[in-house]
Amino acid sequence: MNFQSLFKEYTPVEYGDFFRLYRINNRGYVIYCNENNVICCMELYGFTDISVIMLAELLKVNLEELEDCEEFSLPVRCNRQQIIDYLFDVSAKETNVKLKHVSG
Repeated sequence: MNFQSLFKEYTPVEYGDFFRLYRINNRGYVIYCNENNVICCMELYGFTDISVIMLAELLKVNLEELEDCEEFSLPVRCNRQQIIDYLFDVSAKETNVKLKHVSG
């Protein structure tokens, strides 16, 4: 079992060469490849990385019926903070306080 097999039935709402964003049951999940070349899943409610087992529980997946498939392949590596900065369009100022950009 891997992240790809759990998200197989879902379509990402946003994606790029370094992430896949899914919205399922009013929750957001981001798949990304960290600097150690490991596929990770961050849930956007608590901004924490979750395991495959935890994701399966959150999605209420019947593990006995789950078919294996190849894991996600993302060519660009990044860290969790870069994902958050990208998704929420924030930047750090001298005080280390993150500020959201305003388009316009």
